[in-house]
Amino acid sequence: MLEALETGYMEGGEVTRQPRRAIRPFPARSFRGRTYAAAVSPDSIPIMAKLGVGLLIIPQKPWDLVKQDFDTYHRTWREVNGAAPIPKPFCGAFVFVDENRDRAHELGMKYISDYYHTAMRHYEMTSEQFGKHKSYEFYGNLNRYIAKRGQNGAAEDFANLMCWGTPDEVLEKFAFIKKTIDPSAFSIGASYAGMPYREAERNLKCFVEKVMPELKKWDAGTLPDAKPLSLGAMAESA
Repeated sequence: MLEALETGYMEGGEVTRQPRRAIRPFPARSFRGRTYAAAVSPDSIPIMAKLGVGLLIIPQKPWDLVKQDFDTYHRTWREVNGAAPIPKPFCGAFVFVDENRDRAHELGMKYISDYYHTAMRHYEMTSEQFGKHKSYEFYGNLNRYIAKRGQNGAAEDFANLMCWGTPDEVLEKFAFIKKTIDPSAFSIGASYAGMPYREAERNLKCFVEKVMPELKKWDAGTLPDAKPLSLGAMAESA
């Protein structure tokens, strides 16, 4: 896939064996240095470094474990990519912000916990088979964790990693994440878990008006320039 984004056509693969097909529309600019992928299990972290892609972090495990993942990622990156700049991560997080503290705490915990309950059902995290497939052994720890904490406890733990509360509390949580992993950008989720549309709209507006102006003042660094792809490559892929 990464190669296809640079050449303009998809081809091959050990499993897919994709016949050569042009991508429409043709990618106008290179994605190198601008590609990110999520990685939760320790096995995935060095793979992303070897591929030369940045990490997309969605908080879902203790931050001390995330720091260990970054140590592995940085070490592997230097081994494989030498002195090439290590991309700052992206961070995706669920947000619930309200100027009323009681409302923010009640509904923030409710909706983000409800989301995690849907994830547990969808991925069958409590199933005996969860985490037993090849390369997914790490997720067996999650299965055992849910059994120990209970589904409600696991959902609350997940919610507490996210950014919810009053505008000041949300900014404080974002500041903690920035200090911990120094992301180049935040991607937020403002509508989830069956949240009514009016509530989602209010949530987003409150974030935009009370939180985002401060976030935009923070130094985030810059992405590499997007190098235009050649017309020759375009003609070759046609």
